[in-house]
Amino acid sequence: MLITLLAAIILLGVLIAVHEYGHFWMARRFGVKIMAYAIGFGPALWRRTGRDGVDYRIGMIPLGGYVRMADETAGELAPDEMHRAFSQQSPWRRAAITAAGPAVNLLLAIGLFWVLLLFPQQRLTTHVYQVSPQSLAAQAGLQVNDRIVSVDGKAVQDWRDIHHALVDRMGESGQVSLGVIRSQQGQPAAAQGMVQPLSVPLHNFMADAARTGAGPLETLGIQQWQPAILPVVGNIEPGSAAALQGLQPGDRIRAINGKPVDDWYAMTRIVQASPERDLLLTVQRSQPAQTLTLRVMPQGHRTLMGQEVGQLGIRPPTQQTVIPAAYQQVTHYNPLQALGVATVRTADLSWMTVKSLGKMVAGLIGLENLSGPITVARIAGESARMGWEAFIGLMAVISISLGVLNLLPIPILDGGQIMYHLYEGIRGRPASERFRQYGVRVGVLLLGSMMLLALVNDVARLI
Repeated sequence: MLITLLAAIILLGVLIAVHEYGHFWMARRFGVKIMAYAIGFGPALWRRTGRDGVDYRIGMIPLGGYVRMADETAGELAPDEMHRAFSQQSPWRRAAITAAGPAVNLLLAIGLFWVLLLFPQQRLTTHVYQVSPQSLAAQAGLQVNDRIVSVDGKAVQDWRDIHHALVDRMGESGQVSLGVIRSQQGQPAAAQGMVQPLSVPLHNFMADAARTGAGPLETLGIQQWQPAILPVVGNIEPGSAAALQGLQPGDRIRAINGKPVDDWYAMTRIVQASPERDLLLTVQRSQPAQTLTLRVMPQGHRTLMGQEVGQLGIRPPTQQTVIPAAYQQVTHYNPLQALGVATVRTADLSWMTVKSLGKMVAGLIGLENLSGPITVARIAGESARMGWEAFIGLMAVISISLGVLNLLPIPILDGGQIMYHLYEGIRGRPASERFRQYGVRVGVLLLGSMMLLALVNDVARLI
């Protein structure tokens, strides 16, 4: 809980501070007088007045922030300073000040991706390790050891690229085009060769992903390389289902409900699909040498996205994983190349966010995919435990979401305010007060409904 709380505070605090600093910086460039710069809401944990007269503060609740600019009607400006009020700026300047917050969030994402890309990264090649029988991929003719080099005509370098490209088709029907280099004589395909197009049929692709937790590769029936681990019990968590129901370190699980299992991952898939349901485990025990049948019930556990999965509380013995040379690659970019890749990645994820919101409105993606601060905090804690690279990557993705969402044309968001400023700049007069008040009501209703739904989804994932 402490790691999760600290990770969430750092993640949200940095993103909010950067967003508000965008407004702050642009306003200062145009000579607008700043009265307050705040990160968080509620009682101030820290507060001071700077030499520039700005009231800097950090609030107790890190779920937002604001930059308050001088208002000529509030007695905050001397007569000779009236030109420094925000409302006295041209519509174009006001639009620039408003847009600077989301823009800096997108620039931050580029910078974070750039930092990650500067380090050499060992990645798995895009060779297909397994194809599930009768799966969508199998029906399309994808074979083991084929190398996927493009998705819908866009080149892919690693499995992350494939994952993003497939998630972009979430909720859609039709065909997804894969460009593959065919394996020869059962060996992993070379990096270069003749590209063969394959068309994989889609129908409401991943429409139930929020319920099942199935990812895009699993939905298509594709598996990337993974180490061969025997289903031998290494460690057992105290108080877990395995500890309570008789499993011991060194036990070899031979079958589950009479179905032979010879791989740790195959065993895990069966267990995860059976929360709070009895399973009959055929176990080979070495001390003393015997074969046992144990009845175990995996304990139900909620994942970060709310799916209930079964857990026995066991881990395999610690062993060193060696990736075969044919399945590994090292990517290394110089600073200029890294900047280009980071910019393209940010643009792709931004557009994916916009498309996903549109699909939610159109009903192609379920509203249960919407997440709020509780889920973000839990994911932040999980990424922090995985290491600084995972945490920085998550910060970049959330920064993109924050930037894009704030640009939505909802009146109480930055996007809605930009819309008003542009209208005034084009028409030569501001929108009527009545229209603005109507917009505020609609904006509060839309944003409030979205926040409430996200919070309900967060709570539902916990219970």
